[in-house]
Amino acid sequence: MSATTTKTRTRKPAASKPAPAVDPAVVAAAAYTALAKVGGKEANRDDLAAGATHAVRLAIAGQIDGEEFETYIAADLSVGHDSTRASSTGPKQGELIAVILGKLNTATRDKILRELPEEFAANDNQLPAVDTTAVDAVDSMLKRLRAKKTQNVRGSVSCSYRLGVGE
Repeated sequence: MSATTTKTRTRKPAASKPAPAVDPAVVAAAAYTALAKVGGKEANRDDLAAGATHAVRLAIAGQIDGEEFETYIAADLSVGHDSTRASSTGPKQGELIAVILGKLNTATRDKILRELPEEFAANDNQLPAVDTTAVDAVDSMLKRLRAKKTQNVRGSVSCSYRLGVGE
């Protein structure tokens, strides 16, 4: 009898491909975004004295998605001087007119509300002429109705920096 031999093929295991490296731009973006988020929560502008300057030298090292990240930052912070800002507010126009009209009798109020828009439209969208004495009196009243307010404004913080600069 003749013997038959069977050949079996064995497959070689597929070569494992190395995991694709994380794009260095993505690693850097993740690192700086994490720093910005932490800085936004942890920085307290009130702890920086007005007019101060700070020389900042940082070495940052770690891993992002298993990839090593390392950089150096050289920065110079300048804290601006505090100042004050003045502002003023007055009553809303509609509310002021309503208060004034509310002091008139109903017939006069209704006549003004009916006739003034008609006069305005007929006069090419101009108010009817008024004695300048009345205008001056109203201007004076409006000045007295303005509320003045002063508020303190913290000086801004500026930062010039260089990345990848070691000591």
